[in-house]
Amino acid sequence: MAISYNYKNLLSSTKVDLSNPMSAAGNGNKRTLLRFFMLFLLIPLFGLLIISLSVPKVEKETYANLQAIADLKTTQIKRWIKERKADSQVIFEDPGIVANLAVLTQDTDNNELEQLRVRLESIVRAYDYNAITLLNIQGNKILNVGDPRHESFFHFSGHKELMRQASETGQVQYGNFFYDKANDTTCMFYVIPLFHSNLENGTPNQIGTVVLHITPTPFLFPYIQTWPVNSASAETLLVRRIGESVLFMNKLRHRKDSAMKLHFPLNSPTLPAAIAINHNAQGITEGKDHRNIEVLAAYQPISGTDWHIIAKIDRDEALQPLFTLAWQISIIIFAALSILSVLLWRHWRQQKYIYNLLLEKQKTKANHLLQQFFNLPFIGMAIVSAETQEWIRFNNNFATILGYSNKEINQRNWLTLIHPDDRKKSLIRIIRIIRGRADNYVGNIRLLRKDATSIITNINISWLQKPDESINHFIIAVQDVTKQKQVELKLTQFKYTLDQTLDGVMICSAEDFRFIYVNQGAINQLGYSETELLQMTPLDIRPDMNLEKYQQIVQPLIDGTKPSIVIESLHRHKDGHEFPVETSLQFIQDKTSEPRFIAIIKNITQRKINESRIQRLSQIYAILSQCNHAIVHCSCETDLFAEICRSAVQLGGMSVAWISLLSKDKQSAYIAASYGENAKHLQTTDLSSKTDVVLKKNPIYIVIHEDRPLWRQQSDELYKTAGFNCNIAGCQSMATLPIHRNGIITGTFTVCTQSKGVINKDERNLLLKMAADISFALDNFEREDKRKLAEDHLEEKISELQRWHDATLGRETRILDLKREINKLLAKTDQPPRYPSATTLD
Repeated sequence: MAISYNYKNLLSSTKVDLSNPMSAAGNGNKRTLLRFFMLFLLIPLFGLLIISLSVPKVEKETYANLQAIADLKTTQIKRWIKERKADSQVIFEDPGIVANLAVLTQDTDNNELEQLRVRLESIVRAYDYNAITLLNIQGNKILNVGDPRHESFFHFSGHKELMRQASETGQVQYGNFFYDKANDTTCMFYVIPLFHSNLENGTPNQIGTVVLHITPTPFLFPYIQTWPVNSASAETLLVRRIGESVLFMNKLRHRKDSAMKLHFPLNSPTLPAAIAINHNAQGITEGKDHRNIEVLAAYQPISGTDWHIIAKIDRDEALQPLFTLAWQISIIIFAALSILSVLLWRHWRQQKYIYNLLLEKQKTKANHLLQQFFNLPFIGMAIVSAETQEWIRFNNNFATILGYSNKEINQRNWLTLIHPDDRKKSLIRIIRIIRGRADNYVGNIRLLRKDATSIITNINISWLQKPDESINHFIIAVQDVTKQKQVELKLTQFKYTLDQTLDGVMICSAEDFRFIYVNQGAINQLGYSETELLQMTPLDIRPDMNLEKYQQIVQPLIDGTKPSIVIESLHRHKDGHEFPVETSLQFIQDKTSEPRFIAIIKNITQRKINESRIQRLSQIYAILSQCNHAIVHCSCETDLFAEICRSAVQLGGMSVAWISLLSKDKQSAYIAASYGENAKHLQTTDLSSKTDVVLKKNPIYIVIHEDRPLWRQQSDELYKTAGFNCNIAGCQSMATLPIHRNGIITGTFTVCTQSKGVINKDERNLLLKMAADISFALDNFEREDKRKLAEDHLEEKISELQRWHDATLGRETRILDLKREINKLLAKTDQPPRYPSATTLD
């Protein structure tokens, strides 16, 4: 404000009193020089003011950046520890290693030892371990693969305690980073106990121990040492407490050979590392680092460990841009004032010689400047009377922009050229200018062309004053920006269209993969604000991705071997939940802009649900098809029931399936057939009691007594109180359906799944169809039994008739044979035959 005030006075002091310019110039010289001297004195004060006002803001921004870096490093270290634990758990659960070691402990078979060596070497290569040592139950080394400096574990003072804890808890144990002076290496050890089940009593016995040697050199320490931007002093420290001192765990930027060796007292009041450990919480501080240099630092503990991460930068470096800015501003102000002083000094000197020509020169100069002003290309210039709104002067560009000739413009009033919708607003602004309540009018306004079309113009209205400081003329500058506004409108519409797209559209830089554009669809998908997303990369929203893997994925796009790639993966929402997406990724590179990746991301949660539903229906259809096949080919109920239960589990993905039938006295429902790993937990349902409240909640009881299907979408207390433990049987969703014989309920068909809420309407219809087919098959079996009984009865009658017929027909034959014999005997004695016909019974 002081500079502006003095500058205004300086300009006022240079005005020439035309009545006596020389006198005015002489009287104002001393005052002008004094004001310039005061202005020059304000330059350093102005620089100090900038610094004093901006230092807190710069420090706040620096702390925010340091805290963000500390958060990022902490998250990555936690992920690194989690990955190591997961790798250890894989080895802990590897049955092959346990089996080979079990054989090796009983017999030192070179083949088993070689198999173990091959397995462990593959693990070292796959997970980048430094070494893996296999110990027997006595703690003696059996095998080592990887770095031959494996004795570091035995140099570690806490190795016996780690082995004891692993043996007692049966869980993977890990120790802190350890510096082995003998081998000049830093290691971290994961101790994995290996157990083998006793064949006699089934109890697990420890048979050995696997020790993973992990060195932080390949990934952890380099990652900690990296800094997101170029900096001469910034670095990240990983520290922990050792007794009453602070141990610096990673390599330091400004001190060589310091990892795991550099110690400082814990009671150092200004050391950021000591402050972080004593505070044991997230925070910021200003202090002096291990070099005794003032620094700004942000610190944060790493949960699950006694480690603390510290991001720091020298205070001088953080404030250096501010100092530079203050210095540059001071130089610019000094240069401007110097130039102005020189110009004014020359002006004062010239005033002594130009009195007689002053008015003419001023007029000539004004006309020349005005002419240049009017001849500016693509800009329409006009001077309008403030009282009458009539034209004083205008250039050809002004008429051309509006489509009129110069004569036609002279015949129109300035206000009639303004679009009616903008006329009232313009009048208000002009009135405010006339009354001295507003400065010049700068903005966009619509003007009417001769062809009645409207154009958007960028207008600047300034004024010329009379000696009484009232406004005499308005100077109007007009530039047609219709095409520019149309382009801006198209860009706005394009952005609006992208924002209305449900799919996410994200553009990231090919240099550091940071997002440079995200549409509203991406914001809605991920739950982050646009500002938050523009500070992130694809690695921040993909839980399964790291930088190296992502670079491998996009490399074919950069090489040009693939025009685009489509990836199915998981994205993590801001609230932590993950959802499936399909990402179409392309690489864009042209000469006008930096190379970039564009990704179109579709949320395929519903598609995955539909695919799962289709797969589930296919399984139910498979059960139904196999059920119909069994109905056709099975000759008895027992085989049919067994085949249906087996198909439900093997083809339909059910965990347990069983058929319960009513006993003859209808007092219980016994298990007629069942299939599934946990089918042994099933039991007969007692139906005799009519007052037992618990029994009435049993699903078998409900279906048999109410003759209706029963559906459960998740396990609940109802099943447990009924004496059927759904958790033991692996049941989360259940369907119990009635089975009929000749229209009368005769039993139930029950299936269980290990997933909640998967028996939907379509699956219910298919299961009801299956139950109906089973009932139909039972009716067929009963009809077949009745038919066979009728056939047996008919066979018996036919056999009896055949016996009767055979007995009767044999008697007639013997009579005829007797008659023939008698006739033969009579013929031998020359007597006539007694029976005239020997072929009939008459």
